Parts: sequence; C-alpha cells; structure tokens
Amino acid sequence: MQSIKRRFAFYKVNYSMHNDPMKYLFILSFFFSTLSFANICVKIPNFETEAYSFRDDIDIFASDGVEIHGNLFKPKKAGKLPLIVFVNSWVLEEHEYFKQAKELASAGYLVFSYSTRGWGCSGGKIEAIGPRDIEDLETVLNWIENNTPVDSANIGMSGISYGGGMSLMAAAKVDRIKTVAAMSAWGSLTDAIYGANTPRQFWASSLIATGAVIGEVDTKLLKLFKALITHEGTGPAINWANERSPIEFIELVNRKQIPIYISNNFGDNLFQPNNILDYFQKLRVPKILDLNQGTHASAEISGLIYGDNFSFSRMQAWFDYWLKGEPQTGLKFNEISMQLDLKTKREYFSATNFFKAPELKLNLTPRGYISHGGLSTQVSSNEDIDTIYSGVDTRASSGIPVLSAMLDGHLRIPVFNTLPWIQRVNGIYYKSKRFKKGLKLRGIPKLRLTTSSEGKHYQLLAYLYDRSPLGVTRLITHGAATSVHHDGKKEVFDLDLVATAYDLDPGHSLVLAIDTEDLLYAKPLHLIPYETKIHFSQSHINELRLPVID
Repeated sequence: MQSIKRRFAFYKVNYSMHNDPMKYLFILSFFFSTLSFANICVKIPNFETEAYSFRDDIDIFASDGVEIHGNLFKPKKAGKLPLIVFVNSWVLEEHEYFKQAKELASAGYLVFSYSTRGWGCSGGKIEAIGPRDIEDLETVLNWIENNTPVDSANIGMSGISYGGGMSLMAAAKVDRIKTVAAMSAWGSLTDAIYGANTPRQFWASSLIATGAVIGEVDTKLLKLFKALITHEGTGPAINWANERSPIEFIELVNRKQIPIYISNNFGDNLFQPNNILDYFQKLRVPKILDLNQGTHASAEISGLIYGDNFSFSRMQAWFDYWLKGEPQTGLKFNEISMQLDLKTKREYFSATNFFKAPELKLNLTPRGYISHGGLSTQVSSNEDIDTIYSGVDTRASSGIPVLSAMLDGHLRIPVFNTLPWIQRVNGIYYKSKRFKKGLKLRGIPKLRLTTSSEGKHYQLLAYLYDRSPLGVTRLITHGAATSVHHDGKKEVFDLDLVATAYDLDPGHSLVLAIDTEDLLYAKPLHLIPYETKIHFSQSHINELRLPVID
C-alpha cells in the first residue's frame, strides 16, 4: 500500500484538469499505477550447456549505491573473448535479448545484458540516458573486466529503442566501447519529443504512463513535458533533452572513429526517420543505416522471439567484422538501405549520393470558391489567400497511432482517405496532374509556405497522398510543425514531412492536404478556434519539394 500512496500523492500534486491535453495521461497512469507495487523483476535459474554457462544472479552497485542487475552468457572457450553489452528497452528489462544472447554466446561472444536504473530488478529512478546511466555503464564494464575473460579491446554494445539510444550515447562518452549496433534509436531526443516546436503528445504520454506503471519514473519528466505542451518555459525541458541526445555529442564519435550500425523504421512516429537520418548524415565514421517498414521497433522485435531477422542478422555480421575481424561481404560502409512502402523490396544507396538526391519542386496554387487547390511546376501569379480554421479535425489523418503504421509496414494496408470529406473550413487540399511515368520518392519531402495566423501558437499538419485514376487515395507520409509566439505577421513556415520510400505508379497524382490537428501531436491551447492564412502572390513562396530518383 505504501507504493500506491506514494504514487497517489504524486499524481494528486501534479494533476490539473483545466484545459490540459495531458489529462488522460494522468488518469490512466494513476489507474494502472495502483496495480503496480514494484518494477517487474524476473530472474532465471543459472544453467550450463556444452557451449556456454548462464548466470542471472549478478548485482553490481553503482557509485551512489543503486543496484544494477544483469545476466551473463559465457562461452566455454579458452582465452580472451569479445564482449557484447545489451541494454533494455523502455518498459522491458535485460531478459528481452535472451534469444539473441544465446546465439551470440554460441558464436563465441561474452554477452552481458543489464537493466538500466529504474527498470527490472535494478534500483533507482529512470534517468532516460542521463549522466548516471553513463556512470553505471562504466561500473558495469569494470565488473566485467574484473570477473570475466573479456577482451577489453573488442567491446560492442547494442539495444532496441531506449537501449539503442543508450548505445549511441555510449559510443560518444564511453571510451571502452569499440562499436555499436543501435535499433529503433534516436539521434535527437529534443526532436523526438518537440520537433518543429510540436509536442509528440501520443508517444510522450504513452512513455510516461508506461514508465509510471512498470518502472520508476522521476516526477520531473511530467513537469518538463507540460512545459512543452504549453510552449511556456521550455528552456529546462529542451536542455534536459539535449543532454540525452547523441547528436549533441557526435563529434566525440567522429573524433574516436567509432563504427556505427543503425536500424530504424519509416513508420516510427516516436523516433521518426528524419531524426536518425540527420544523425547519420553527420557521422564521419564507418556506418550503415537500414530503414525498414513498420512502426517503432516492429521490424526488429521478431528477432527477440523467433526465426531470422534482418536487423539482428546485420547486427551479428557487424560485430563479427569489428570485434572478431571476420570478413563480411554483405556489409558496405557509408550505405543506406530502404525497404519500399507497401512492398518487400529493399534498395541500397551510397549515403553520399542519397543526401545529394535531386528534388522535384511543385508550387501550390490557391483554391477557388468550390474547387481545390493545385500542385504545379508553375508559380502562382495571382494574389490570393487560402484560409482555414482550427478547432475541428478533418478527415486528413496519419491514422490510428501504432496500428496504422504496423498495418502499412507489415500487412501492406495503407491509410485511405476520401478527399471530398475534408472540410473546407478546417482543411484544404492541393492536387497535382497525373504523372505519366510515376515517381520514385526517396527521402524527406519538404513544404515551405507563406503564412499568418490569429493564434499566438499555431500548428499545421501536412499529409501527402497517392491518388489513383479511380480516386483511391492512400497516405504516403505526413508531417507537423508549430509556430510559437507568433506576432500575426506573415512569415515563412517550414514543415518537413516524414521520410518515405514510395513508388507512385504511372498515371497517379499527388495530393497535399493541410489541416491543424492530428492524434499524434498536442495542439496549441486556445479557448476559441483561430484562423490561419496561406498567402499567394508572385513573391510569396508556397512550394513542396520532393526527393526523387530516376
């Protein structure tokens, strides 16, 4: 009961019903936290096979006395052994890598998996890849060096999601780490939770809620995210997130020349591919990036349970090359691979060429009294204004969070739309002519508008659709951006859509829809709807730039 009382007091102090888009987070977190008396702590009996031994009784004490729990697979081989360290994902603990750890131990690796503080059997509060987590990793490595036949010159690190972010941060800050393989990771935590000044309400709320139920969340996280929701006093929250963003320390990785393998997913709206592409582009080390279809961690998770998995196979090949020195013909450095949307095909690109890909520029033309707007290679010469109002969501949508990305990525069922149902008062769409030869979109579509608004803070959502000659309209990608502390004057409004790898079939057209709300993002707090205008003239910029390949 003490745990319930402690959690109850926490939510009682911080919960406010007044005009707060996070209110459902507090309600759900309190409800479920009353069912959770402690972290989920799993322990497996120690055992041995002909190939390796397994220990699950390892407790390591951090410098502040917090207990860090881990397990160890040790091959029955003589001599020094290369080491792979696995770090838990959010809401999970060190046993999530049990299947992969067994396979790597059979291949001759020492494998140590541990739960970071606040998770599993480890003590303390969740640090979210803070300085104490880095200190804990150094302590873990000290224990391994003192208690195992580790080859200290050949230590790799890996993990999914939270563990992937921890691996990228360790590459920068822990000198004993020779190489990492990060899956569903982030480059910038700041962009992940507040990219383009837009709070990621669904995912941030979900993480805080699940952390409150399954782990030990620091109450500070709620206060920081509420600052982002209101766009007031955001400095401490941004500083906190920057401190946990590997991209802020990327020059340490480049200086040490740490090889980096990354696997992320196009439909991941927690750590969107734009985030990791920015990090990857700034790396000047041996590197590979695989972009898969699916939502957060969905392309990698099967490798934790059964069968072969593309990302984990690439991870082992990566470690075999860098930690064992074994040649790997399937690895080509400075390369990006992309699994195509609604297909199983995968394409490979030189990273240098990918980031210099040509763009197709389409200009927006204003809508008429009853007609939609246009997308054209010609610039609109007419002075005009397209106006929409906030307050009501339209039929334009990124879909059902998590589920839609999984259906699209793994069952090839996209998000469909019916354009006439997009309300003209609250949204607008611009349609191109048919592309006779189709288009191959590879990368980040970028939208630039000339806008003004009545809102102190105003938000725009953009959705790019594929429209067939029969009118079937499928979502390709979307994006969001928010202008904060707006003074009402005209301004250039930049909005990057989420990176995509999509083939537009011959004879199809593109549609760009714009509105002001989506389930994934926290909308600005306004008591009454506000007006947003898109300004057209010969001198105003309203363009969509599309990354295309031949």
